[in-house]
Amino acid sequence: MQKKPRKFPSEFFLRNTLYKILALVIALLLWFSLVRHRVVTETLYLPIRFSGLKENLVIASFEPSEVAVFIRAKGVEIMQMKKKELYYDVHLAGFEKGKYELEMDKRHIMGTENLSLFELTERYHAVQVVIDEKEEKYVPINIVSKGAPPRGYKLLEPIILMPSVVKVRGPKSVRALETSPVDIEGKTESFQKEVTLNIPEHTTLLRNEDDKVFAQIEIVKLKTVEIQEIPLRIKGSYSLVYPKVVTLKMEVPVSMEGEALRRSVDVELDLQGYEKGNYNLVPSITHPEGVSLIDLHPSSIQVIIE
Repeated sequence: MQKKPRKFPSEFFLRNTLYKILALVIALLLWFSLVRHRVVTETLYLPIRFSGLKENLVIASFEPSEVAVFIRAKGVEIMQMKKKELYYDVHLAGFEKGKYELEMDKRHIMGTENLSLFELTERYHAVQVVIDEKEEKYVPINIVSKGAPPRGYKLLEPIILMPSVVKVRGPKSVRALETSPVDIEGKTESFQKEVTLNIPEHTTLLRNEDDKVFAQIEIVKLKTVEIQEIPLRIKGSYSLVYPKVVTLKMEVPVSMEGEALRRSVDVELDLQGYEKGNYNLVPSITHPEGVSLIDLHPSSIQVIIE
């Protein structure tokens, strides 16, 4: 007679599962409790702030950009510290224009009274500060671009900015502002784009919020042309120059006519200052913006000075 398999009541499995979940919860609570109360060391990075500087002066530059400190405390205390607005204060009352190196001291850590938990790292031992006079002035805008049009197209430079200058208040050392990069990678048509300005620290842009800066990006399609028998413009004395005409192969915008290009190209051979002798010289070539020289034939000019 065969034995029937023994059946376990469903309550047994349910009770067993609940015990396992309860054990896991207790283990997690114990682990969190240990972490929160175990003494550990962490590195915190505190921003640097300046105080006490005279109204007519401004911070031109400083380094490092932040102060690294060690904090040794219980996990729960470190979590509480991270919630506070901690910073490193550099007090500059009485300082004048110049460059200074100020030794770091943990007593300059602000936002907490429990400084015994902190130690400065050895990464930096001092804050280097450059103080400059504050002034209002107009500075030019330098546009920054990235990428390039595809083969057969060309970016015309300089890129036109509207406006090209802005008024700022800040250090005398600020002589220009740069834009965020304008992407021209793969572009085949001209376009206008609003650009943002990268404002240096401690510099204020003096303009209305509604005022905008636009860049006019001119991209032209190119063609290859050959201009023959362009005469040399020779400066200085010589006995023989051969040949006196050259052929230029150039890449130009498709809208540019050959005769207009011929009139705007200048090929100069400057012999001033050369002593007697035989020379093979490469002439200097001046051409309009947007035009690129591909080839010069002949590649050099024979010159004899007796």
